Amino acid sequence: MSPPTSSNETVHSTPPSVRRGLSLTPTSRSLWTLRRSKTESRTQRLRSFAKDLMNCPRARAAANQRPSRRASSMLGKVQPAPPKFYDAIRALAKESREVSDLVDKFDWFLPFLDEIRSRRLSVNIGNKSSLPLEQWNEANARQAARALTMSLAMQIQPQTAVDEWILQSVAVKELVETEEHFRLLMESLTEELMKRVPWGMRLRAMIGAGVAMADLASDLLIVFTFHHEGSTTYRNTATGMIATSFGLQLMMIILVHGQGGPGVLLCEVAKLFSGLKPAFDAYAVGTGAERPAYAVFDPFTEMVGARMMELFSEAIPMAVLQIVFIIQARTVDPVVATSLLISALTAGYTAASVTYDFDTDPKRRLHEPDFYGFIPDSNFKRIVALNLLVLQSTLMLLLRATATALILKLGGIYLLAFIAIDMSLFFLFKVAHCDFLYWIPVESLLQNIGISVLMRSMFKVICDFTGVLQFRHPNELGGMLWTVNTAVAHVVSIAAAYVYIGNNETTPEFESFLKTAVFSLVGLWFLVFLCLLKVSKKGYRKTFFDTRTAAQVKFDAWKDARAKNDDELSINTFCGVRSHIYAHFEQEAKAFLARNWERWEEEDAPFWNFEMITNINVNLLPLRLVKDMSESLDESQGFEN
Repeated sequence: MSPPTSSNETVHSTPPSVRRGLSLTPTSRSLWTLRRSKTESRTQRLRSFAKDLMNCPRARAAANQRPSRRASSMLGKVQPAPPKFYDAIRALAKESREVSDLVDKFDWFLPFLDEIRSRRLSVNIGNKSSLPLEQWNEANARQAARALTMSLAMQIQPQTAVDEWILQSVAVKELVETEEHFRLLMESLTEELMKRVPWGMRLRAMIGAGVAMADLASDLLIVFTFHHEGSTTYRNTATGMIATSFGLQLMMIILVHGQGGPGVLLCEVAKLFSGLKPAFDAYAVGTGAERPAYAVFDPFTEMVGARMMELFSEAIPMAVLQIVFIIQARTVDPVVATSLLISALTAGYTAASVTYDFDTDPKRRLHEPDFYGFIPDSNFKRIVALNLLVLQSTLMLLLRATATALILKLGGIYLLAFIAIDMSLFFLFKVAHCDFLYWIPVESLLQNIGISVLMRSMFKVICDFTGVLQFRHPNELGGMLWTVNTAVAHVVSIAAAYVYIGNNETTPEFESFLKTAVFSLVGLWFLVFLCLLKVSKKGYRKTFFDTRTAAQVKFDAWKDARAKNDDELSINTFCGVRSHIYAHFEQEAKAFLARNWERWEEEDAPFWNFEMITNINVNLLPLRLVKDMSESLDESQGFEN
């Protein structure tokens, strides 16, 4: 996401690419270069070790000499590996001083690496270990290693998998706190594991590909079914929905990859029309792929954006269309019912993945601990939570699509009136609470108004039909509005069923079927949602009733961060957002940056990185830095002339 660059002042018109190069003072550029080279060198050594550990012929040959292990080894009863295998790992460790230090310090570290390389899962996926580091032995180390591989089954990013794993053990937390390079080593090992294990990122990519292909196949099948039965209107409408979905995703590809050249565009378009783009997106995120220099968004943002567009333009409308067909036919066609179920499950999985990936992201949990953390830390509970999220979104889609179809059958004018009233009330609420403008850093008022109408309308519709829990975030609907919106959805669905029955001649069998379907969906949704609340962390239930706006939440976060004297959290409150979000403390933020900028550079603060600096709005930059930037820009322009 590019920093905002709109103002009448000279410095504010600086192109983002130029401003990023001038964000550091002349004094700090050499420090930044040195720091970056050290970090890259250390990261490269650890990544090389992780790759060699998995691929080195010596390690593989030694591993082949290991005796077979009994099933009891899954519980920690393991036979020691032959000395040749440990010698091979020790030889590899010598090539990285960070790993060599850990091998020399802990006698269980070689078995720990041995177990990671074996890629076996832990059966105790729901248990946490409270054993301190000083009491660890080989069996404990091996059990922790198997817990790491289990974490891969629930995450698509190496950093997130490691973060989840750290929360499972007191000893691992101690290691991260006391050993400077341990976390980076584990992230490097996890990256390599994710490329090899048949679960985790590979599983998520396979599920993504399978779901996408199944959804596309079911959509094409339903178009053929409508054509075969002579339902020209339904066939054309379904075809238009599919075309709209592909068109919107194609526009996003052009926006994100347009500067990459014809070859890149052609490759991305091929992924899209083959139906495999969700799998490729998941693979890019899972392998930690960085944003290409030409790309507008990082892989994770692109993946989420594409899935939201697909939900908005194809999955939701297609579900409504198929239910309309069932109501009109007064019978349940097996092909239509199967396609409807696939569409609903696809939408449910997509909506659940968005909530899950955002909530379990370690950076978001660090920067917004009051909101992110709803999903529990236990591996087993996370599996349960993800499945419950899929079910609640699937049930919500079926329920709301049924209500929409019933209103549409009453008359198109009634559906248009309902949508107009619903959206009008939503936007009036946002305007009345000074929360209409969207948070993305586009400073132009007219541009942001257009973006706000588009994004808020799209996310409102998606939330109406799938109940995405992520959208209770203050940046989107907000907690209280999400709860009210969900309650209204259930009331409207029940009312729509009774109004339709009261205004249409229906058979007793169909009337009974319709009432049973609606009340069953409502009851099942509440049951699933209560189970989700039960398995989640209790402290986050308040987020469903939060009435604060995005600006108010940032202001509260700013006050809390300053009270804790936490510079990183303080910067995060105004980093990467539009100026109206931090308007309540803009002057304080300016003074804060001016007072500490040089200190962070001199102290080589770990959070003060290139990404954070370039996401700071130019309106907040210290005056002396603005002057240096202007002078440097003038010099560069003079040189070019």
